[in-house]
Amino acid sequence: MHKILTPATMLSILATVALVGTGTVAFAGGGDNVHYIGYWTISIGNATGTIEISENTNIESIRDQAITKEEATDGYDNITNAKLTKAVNDSEQYFLVWKLTESDESNTKTIHVLDAGTGDPLIEPFTKQGGTCGEKKS
Repeated sequence: MHKILTPATMLSILATVALVGTGTVAFAGGGDNVHYIGYWTISIGNATGTIEISENTNIESIRDQAITKEEATDGYDNITNAKLTKAVNDSEQYFLVWKLTESDESNTKTIHVLDAGTGDPLIEPFTKQGGTCGEKKS
């Protein structure tokens, strides 16, 4: 049987391609501008960090400016992943941050975003339910 794409189906495909092509699709939405944009750059609202970088900064080349992973995770009990990454604020300034992930038995993840220079939280922690794109933690 030969399938024909209806105009509605074609429009839906085009809209999806257009959204993905912009590179600014929010992945872990929630209130207060807490979400991922582009290629997993974290939006931090109006917060600012201590290590300002550019959008194209190679994180490995400036790793020595950040606190260590051990310092970043100190005081957090159930961290399953910790990595240095980029964050951008509402003024389009980029900063180096530690992204700490806590997971529980139901695959719910709590994300903590810390300033890479001081270890101070930049935004409130937010959660991602297993199999979802997440929502802000209450």
